[in-house]
Amino acid sequence: MKTITMLDLRKDARRIVQRVKSGEKLVLSYRGENSVLLEPYRDTSCDNDDDLLFKLQDMAEEGGSLSNAEIDEVLYG
Repeated sequence: MKTITMLDLRKDARRIVQRVKSGEKLVLSYRGENSVLLEPYRDTSCDNDDDLLFKLQDMAEEGGSLSNAEIDEVLYG
């Protein structure tokens, strides 16, 4: 992983942002110490309709309570 300085960032922020957006991870050093990891933003939001964790309560209401083994199966497959 390549290290850049604050001076590099100030001088050429646009190019550095483009590099990060294209997938490169960079370490930003501040006063000679590695301080920040720059990496592409990933949207980690999930659709609750597809997430079985949010459906556990509904599954339990339909057939009573779920056993620990059933919950483990839903969560871990």
